[in-house]
Formats: sequence, C-alpha cells, structure tokens
Amino acid sequence: MEKWRLAIGLEKFSLAGHSFGGYVCGLYACKHPQRVDRLLLLSPAGVGDFPLYNFDEYIKQRREAGARVPPDRFIKVIKKAWRDKVSPFGILRKLGWFGSHKLVKRAVGKRMPGIPDEEKKALGEYLPQVLMRPGSTEYTLFVLF
Repeated sequence: MEKWRLAIGLEKFSLAGHSFGGYVCGLYACKHPQRVDRLLLLSPAGVGDFPLYNFDEYIKQRREAGARVPPDRFIKVIKKAWRDKVSPFGILRKLGWFGSHKLVKRAVGKRMPGIPDEEKKALGEYLPQVLMRPGSTEYTLFVLF
C-alpha cells in the first residue's frame, strides 16, 4: 500500500478495509500513522471482543451469564476444523458445483431477506463462481491467527 500511495502522490488519506482487508489496513495504519487521516475497519479479521487465547474460558463465561452458546459437539467440530485448517469455502469446493450452488442460494435467501428477488438471484449465481475458485486468503488466516 505504501508503494501505491507513493506512486499516486497521496500525502494523507482515509483508509477502509473489510475482513482480511481490515487486518491489512490496521497493520498499515500502525506502521504509517502519519499517512492515515481516518481508519474504518469493517468486521476486521483478528479484532475480537473475546480472548482468542482461551476460547474454552470464554464459552464457560458465556454459559454462566445465561447467553446462548453452540452445543458442545458443534464446538468440538469447529475446534477440529480449525486445527486441521478446514476452510468453510474449502468445504463448499468439496461439495462441488451443485452442492455449493444450492447451499449458497439458500444462505442468500435466509440472510438477506430485504433485498429484491432479482438481486438475490444474481448474488446466488455470482457467489458460487467466486467461492469455487482455489483458496488463498482464507488459508492465510490460519497462519496469522
């Protein structure tokens, strides 16, 4: 990003990043605070509200507080998937085109009820095409976190 900033001649600029982009933007802002006018992090990866170093203690505290937590068997599956570096998108790729297309279409319908049907259909067609490509950044997250 610094090479890009220099190439276009920006002195100071606003910076926004989503997910892994938020992580990258945060690193840039820490390294070059004098160059960043404003920083907007949208659901940034690596910035959590619970202690990632002790997930079991976090779940215990949530249960004691009466909060909803996933069942223990689900937590075991998620922990194993994390240890084995299984990506949700990798699972979609293993399901193949038909399985992933069906799941994505259903998820778009459930999670985005307010968007017009035409947009839901377009998103349901677009996302599987992107998600079926070989993984890259999704595996980087396992290394970083």
